[in-house]
Amino acid sequence: MLFRSLRTFWFSCKDFFEEMFLSIFANAIWCMMVLPIAMLVYQNATAGYLFGAALLGIVNFALFVLANGALSHLARRVIDGAAVTWRDLVTGMRGNLRTRVVVQLIWCGVLLTCLFNMWFYSNTTQIPDTIAFPLIIIFFDLTMLWLIYLGFVLSVMTRQPEASVGVIYRNAAGLMFTNAFAALLMLVIASVLCVISAAVLILLLLFYAIIMRSEEHTSE
Repeated sequence: MLFRSLRTFWFSCKDFFEEMFLSIFANAIWCMMVLPIAMLVYQNATAGYLFGAALLGIVNFALFVLANGALSHLARRVIDGAAVTWRDLVTGMRGNLRTRVVVQLIWCGVLLTCLFNMWFYSNTTQIPDTIAFPLIIIFFDLTMLWLIYLGFVLSVMTRQPEASVGVIYRNAAGLMFTNAFAALLMLVIASVLCVISAAVLILLLLFYAIIMRSEEHTSE
């Protein structure tokens, strides 16, 4: 009886940590798919290479949509209490692709508008600081609000795959403003996960470098 209880406890812990590792690894994949190319887009745009920035922006948006689909589908299965596997990431990338592209294209357009206005009012000399600084604060707050809004948009898309674009945005706005504390908590959790994912990625790269170094010494 004791052995059976310990065996059940062991498999429960094993499943829990496998799902946790998959979730962290999925966030690391999101960071690798989206953030490096986004930095290249910014560097090309600021250097004046607009054509290259546009091409990289298209690639970055495609990866952004795929990565968000995988993460949102994975989160839904975890919340539903279902087992999660690597196949769920692929299923999330492929499901309801057309609607997800349209919804996130609108979201990215608004985000870029807010970021451009922050950059413009930070660098312009034609507008007094007494006017430019409050506008920067306003667009910064709108950017933070819009980032939180993405989490609700992805959740509604996953729960209501047949809904239209307008219904998705309306329901997501209703959920966000009726759950203000959950929205702020989501931003904090997303920030922590991003940091953890980056740390895991750095550790894996360091571990890989140690192995390569050991193999070089062995070959010598």
